[in-house]
Amino acid sequence: MYYDISAFCLFFVFGIITIFLLIQLRKADKIAKPFLLTMSIFFLCILIGQILIYIFNIATKFGTTITVGTPNPMQTIRITGYFLTIGGALPLIYVLERSMFQKSLIKEKHIVTIIQFLMVISLIIFDLLFLFFQFTDTPILLNIAFIMGLIVTQALFFGGGFFLIGLRSSGEYRRNSLFVAFGYILRVLLNVFSFLYIYRLGASPTQSNLTALTIFMTVINVLNIIAILIMAFGLLKIYKKSE
Repeated sequence: MYYDISAFCLFFVFGIITIFLLIQLRKADKIAKPFLLTMSIFFLCILIGQILIYIFNIATKFGTTITVGTPNPMQTIRITGYFLTIGGALPLIYVLERSMFQKSLIKEKHIVTIIQFLMVISLIIFDLLFLFFQFTDTPILLNIAFIMGLIVTQALFFGGGFFLIGLRSSGEYRRNSLFVAFGYILRVLLNVFSFLYIYRLGASPTQSNLTALTIFMTVINVLNIIAILIMAFGLLKIYKKSE
């Protein structure tokens, strides 16, 4: 029950942030609209992705009822959820590369966006092959490697990038940049821990493991709400400051 409540609270927070951004988007000028639009896409994709992952977790008891090598439509829901959660950041990364960073390799060449795009395409191709042919352990680990690669690249861009911006700035800009870095890194760490925890304990469908998993995911959801509020606060403050 507590996992359900924490999940719905998480959905509520993402939903409120998305609605707020869409309202601000309607009132924004031409310069601010790309930032607000991509932020709205970012949070909306995370919201939908988290709902799909929640549906998968509830329907399959965190994947413990799915037999490896046997096709299951719920796998499509989980993969779509992960894709939206990770891929939703691409438009925002593109806009931030152009407006927040001075290095030509990032600002003009969009190297981070290109790397992320290629990894997302590779992940989609691999997951489609997985759904059709139902690979076993080794390719599944390769899939995890793709997901982790995307997460690490985004963490370096958001967390590392805004951390460096914060160190080179002063006053409120420094504080807000560090908020973004801290909130995003915290969220990444929480998602990585939950992903690995589910992969390890979710493979063993004993009642004690499932109970521990549910408690763990409840705590993760609560901490995720805190992390995303910190990140959203920093991003919105930076946006307000740059108006």
